[in-house]
Amino acid sequence: MPAYEWNPEAADLGALIIQEHHPHLEKLKIAYLFKHGAESKPGKVIRAGKRKTWAKASLIPEKYVELLEANYKFLIEFDVHVWSQLSKPQQRALVDHEFCHCGNDIDGCYMKHHDVEEFRDVINRHGFWKDDVKAFAQACASMPLFDQAEKQEKKPEKGSGEAETVTFSTPGHEPVTITGSELKNMARSLGKKGVAGKPKRQPRIGRQL
Repeated sequence: MPAYEWNPEAADLGALIIQEHHPHLEKLKIAYLFKHGAESKPGKVIRAGKRKTWAKASLIPEKYVELLEANYKFLIEFDVHVWSQLSKPQQRALVDHEFCHCGNDIDGCYMKHHDVEEFRDVINRHGFWKDDVKAFAQACASMPLFDQAEKQEKKPEKGSGEAETVTFSTPGHEPVTITGSELKNMARSLGKKGVAGKPKRQPRIGRQL
């Protein structure tokens, strides 16, 4: 069974990030925990389609909230082995990512899914065939890859031959992972040709899959 303890570093980062980017979470109690578990065997290659969970955000059910004196609304668990190997900018990005899963509106708190999901093989064969994937790629085209020196400083262990990757995910589908260089190359090509190699056209308003 995994053991848990408080993660004060994530709590400190979280307070700053909420002020800057997530004002809808300002008045909510969030529990930041380290999750201790068996570390992966050294040299073990991760199977295709599987990956280590760096962190996980979840909504605490109301029936449990009533049992907590501090009235926590969200729980974020961080893998202690992964966290210890991340640089400060990576830790900040990870906390920010988990906050993006935490929704709060007039109807109450809820969990939010990733913006996009697709398989790398499908993109290789058909290009940016979905509007959400295309919009994500266009956003990535103008952004540099995460600082290489920062990523080399400290990062989670990977299987042999595994490259830096970006994961796409949308509700109801399995996540897809694309290497950073592949995504950047495909995003650059987006300005030269349309989806799946067709001539570039202006998207129709309200057009969806």
